[in-house]
Amino acid sequence: GEFNPFTDRGWATLAGCFGRAAGGATYRRLVDIGCGTGRSRAVYEDRVREYLGLDLSFEAVSAASRRRQAGHWMQADALRLPLRADATDAVAFSSVLHHVPDMDAALAEARRVVAPGGLVFAFDPNVLH
Repeated sequence: GEFNPFTDRGWATLAGCFGRAAGGATYRRLVDIGCGTGRSRAVYEDRVREYLGLDLSFEAVSAASRRRQAGHWMQADALRLPLRADATDAVAFSSVLHHVPDMDAALAEARRVVAPGGLVFAFDPNVLH
């Protein structure tokens, strides 16, 4: 069938992809870059104990904070993450890499904050492919 990332079925498909990438692991902490209004949290919630959603848009993280009970939300730039090195077990880029002006720098920043053996995961679906 046709894949639409903005339907419940699409979010479930992405959660399955994350689960396979995680290899069945549960992560202590996941940093979700590009969390927007918090909808992407559903992709990760079954595999993380602590969730931190980051987005460049203050309005988006404010909306996420108002709408979602679980998790922490913060305005931040993917190119300058406000985290120390090795601060998290997993980093996810949730449909955001195509917006980042320097993808290599964003990925390097993700690698900086992920502890050894951690996971960097990305999805960037759209309705055209």
